[in-house]
Amino acid sequence: MPVFKQNTEPYILAVDASYLVVFKPPRVHSVPLRCAGQGYTKAGACLANSAPDSSLLDWCAAQFTELRRVYGKHPWEGGVLHRLDYEAQGLILIARTQEALDALSAQQEAGLFIKDYTALSAPGARMPGFPQPPSLYGASCVIESGFRPFGPGRKAVRPMVFPLAGVKGKSVKELALDRGRPYQTEIAETRELGDCVQFKLRLRRGFRHQIRCHLAWLGYPILNDALYGGVDTDGVLCLHAHALSFLKPGLGIRVSYSTVPS
Repeated sequence: MPVFKQNTEPYILAVDASYLVVFKPPRVHSVPLRCAGQGYTKAGACLANSAPDSSLLDWCAAQFTELRRVYGKHPWEGGVLHRLDYEAQGLILIARTQEALDALSAQQEAGLFIKDYTALSAPGARMPGFPQPPSLYGASCVIESGFRPFGPGRKAVRPMVFPLAGVKGKSVKELALDRGRPYQTEIAETRELGDCVQFKLRLRRGFRHQIRCHLAWLGYPILNDALYGGVDTDGVLCLHAHALSFLKPGLGIRVSYSTVPS
């Protein structure tokens, strides 16, 4: 079974006057946890920076103190434009100014902020709560659905497709959609690697666990994803956010950053 390359330490890939592009290693929180009794600055950075679960935002703010003066939808997230799951690794964009955060957030809302991912998967058993998987054709295709919370503690999600036959009440009210439409995961490329499949994927707008859920729905949960039935290889979640592309604030030119050669 192929080995999924990983870095265990965060690093800054790019520094701009408006933003930082930062690599988040696996098993590090993107932003501070919002937990009772811990306290936050206005920007949301956790005051207990020496805690074992210090976030990527804390690490960055220790070097770029202006990040603590930027805040968006949730105050504890600072200028972080998007989050990666605790187990996942890859690139995160962090705004350094309020003006940059507002401009980049507008891009994200319009679907102009593009995130590319690599995942390693293997065929898995059908998980409870999934509808009939979609029929996909060709190397490039799109998976789409709404989402609903699922399981103990509502830690997981499940896809919901239209028409909502047999689904009513609370489940319909909890349905998460992308501005009234299904969330989309673009499959740009698939490649067989022994008994695994490497997926190259793209998100323009995303929801919690979207890629993990959508690949499990297809019958290919990500390796080491216990929440969605992935094969255990005694390693980290094999999901890597390897590239970002967006319009540079104030200039409007598209810029791209990647952890792999183009």
